[in-house]
Amino acid sequence: MQLHERTASDLLIEMERGALSAVDLAQACLAQVKAHDGRVKAFLRVNEDSIITQAKVVDGKRQRGEKLGRLAGIPVALKDNLCLKGEVTTCASKILEHFKPPYTAHVVERLQQEDAILFGKCNLDEFAMGSSTENSAFQQTGNPWNSEYTPGGSSGGSAAAVAASMAPLALGSDTGGSIRQPASVCGIVGMKPTYGRVSRYGLVAFASSLDQIGPLSRGIRDSALLLEVIAGHDQRDSTSVNRPVPSYIATLDDPIAGLTIGVPDEYFQKGLDSEVEQAVRTALKVYESKGAKLVRVSLPHTEYAVAVYYIVATAEASSNLARYDGVHYGHRASQFDSMIHMYSRSRGQGFGKEVQRRIMLDTYALSTGYYDIPNKLNVPGEDLDKVIHYYREAHPYYNHDVLIVGAKNSAAIGALELFWTGARVTMVVRGAGIHHNVKYWIKPNIENRIKCGEIKAYFQSTVKEIRENDVVVQTPDGTITVKNDFVFAMTGYRPDFEFMAEHGIHLDPKTSKPITDPQTLESERAGVYLAGVIVAGTHTNEIFIENGRFHGKQIAEAIAQGNWPGG
Repeated sequence: MQLHERTASDLLIEMERGALSAVDLAQACLAQVKAHDGRVKAFLRVNEDSIITQAKVVDGKRQRGEKLGRLAGIPVALKDNLCLKGEVTTCASKILEHFKPPYTAHVVERLQQEDAILFGKCNLDEFAMGSSTENSAFQQTGNPWNSEYTPGGSSGGSAAAVAASMAPLALGSDTGGSIRQPASVCGIVGMKPTYGRVSRYGLVAFASSLDQIGPLSRGIRDSALLLEVIAGHDQRDSTSVNRPVPSYIATLDDPIAGLTIGVPDEYFQKGLDSEVEQAVRTALKVYESKGAKLVRVSLPHTEYAVAVYYIVATAEASSNLARYDGVHYGHRASQFDSMIHMYSRSRGQGFGKEVQRRIMLDTYALSTGYYDIPNKLNVPGEDLDKVIHYYREAHPYYNHDVLIVGAKNSAAIGALELFWTGARVTMVVRGAGIHHNVKYWIKPNIENRIKCGEIKAYFQSTVKEIRENDVVVQTPDGTITVKNDFVFAMTGYRPDFEFMAEHGIHLDPKTSKPITDPQTLESERAGVYLAGVIVAGTHTNEIFIENGRFHGKQIAEAIAQGNWPGG
């Protein structure tokens, strides 16, 4: 057996005996990479100088008789969603093509403490979303046994590197099978540790409540050794379990006589490949021949597992990937017209098709049940295209010039919500700025949009006159004319009656006739639609158009129940 084909456990023994140096082993593995990775494409990056430097450090410590770690001199390949300070970590995505993290993942720190050789970054499905390693933005990894076949995924690069003897050990991440499946496809050993056993600190998140880091190797003993190294409590991960790490190697040779193994009936249903079933049943017979007891069990909720996985995993992915906006880090589009355009173009250019599909599904899963728009439109809740169409292109204020007149936080709330519908918004605010009492997320949001010019704002200003197609505004710098299609007058969540009185808008929302009685005027709570001018008296999130008239949700319900007018 050639050097690069031996297990990590055997190689450690050879180095401890002095029959092998870390540099010799590193060079043997690098030779394998040069010989075969052009065909397999397991690695995204291999820094030969860094690998040899690390190996020389280990050999030097051994020659000086210094204490060495448990993986001293063993090359370990890393899936490229594990952070290494100052080294590019891409997650196989263009959006992180040049990202260099400012910190190192906990498991990588543990490898460094145990004197392992960090041996390159391996390919994966983009952001670990996939099961074939075909969704990488950079290259498609092949199975070392037959490069026309998939190595599995999403840790396909890590599995292929071990199977092709380019590295004796590798780390992958597993959300819904992304270590176990490629290990099986490539004919090596892979396992997903129990959630919380291994710290996720420094693992770029896909689905935080499912992700786990685990070992890939060519033997059970090697996987047990690598798990002992990376397992353990980490206070930087709130889900990390604070329990001692047992010796997994110590129990490898224990007899299994008396062990009970549950075999779920639901795992052998219609659709299971006959060869896979035969392989599993053959393995069960081996356990039985060694004295284990096989017991049939039922897991009745198994049929829902895939559906639940795709809800949980995709919903969490949508939240986790929201951070890639072209602002904080990652790819930013070079040309854009507005901040929203910059967000959408950066993400559209940076994310691959599979990630985009999952984000759309994920966002819909998170929003379902919170919007009643599908019911108002009388379309199925799953018809996402119609919902999006309604929210933007079909919205009555889409691509219209809208003027918001108000005070304190009401103008900011109204302006932001109308902006989200696709309106071109201008604010006229009596005060000197956005009021400090405005909701914490609205104040910075509206201020950023004003700063970048997406929303125009005139502070310490008032409306002097409303005309058919524009509004005359008095600002501290003089009088200006603002084009408008609609005008909203907001004071709290009620109409600005003073504003209405100043501009002669005294209309009964039921008769559209002038209101002369002040008491009647004060009791009204609905806005009025007249000649391109809207005066709104409710939170814009609750507003819709009915028969050409503008109503707040509660007011509309009151009208429908015959309880209008009222307070």
